Amino acid sequence: MCICVCRYYAICYPLQARHVHTVRRAVRLVAIFWVVSLILVGPQLAIQRLEPLIAFQQVPGSARPRLRIVDSCVEFFPDHRINVAYTMITYCVVYVLPVGVMLTAYALIARELARRYRHQRAGNRFADFPSVVLERLRKLVVQLHYDYHHYQCEINDFNSRGSPVPDIRHMRM
Repeated sequence: MCICVCRYYAICYPLQARHVHTVRRAVRLVAIFWVVSLILVGPQLAIQRLEPLIAFQQVPGSARPRLRIVDSCVEFFPDHRINVAYTMITYCVVYVLPVGVMLTAYALIARELARRYRHQRAGNRFADFPSVVLERLRKLVVQLHYDYHHYQCEINDFNSRGSPVPDIRHMRM
């Protein structure tokens, strides 16, 4: 997320970018992200515990699987509504907010590049706009579209199994 905002400033405001991107601001951003991450993960320390589970393990040379008891880390919320609220807040902060910021930043970058391209074409100063930039923007839009639909399929998969709310912390993104 920070990288796309940095790119936005570097492309749309190249003269101000040098003054915006300082070491002091970078240290502040890293500290802020660590604090937000610890706040988001903090409840996990209180609600997770080890739970014994039964697992079957195939033993080489044996036709029957062997029964084993293994420990698994499981979440225990005191109330289902807290589980839903925690999952939705985590989903919004970890997925929706970054995707929204990135989509906005890259859309503004694309608009600025298109504006510059039209301006340069009108003046015939640089007739060949780098097609690599346009190809990268196209690939980015396709990738974001794919990620969105892939995530929607995972939500539908969770809902079809009877889970009321998908737990995004265990999804592969």
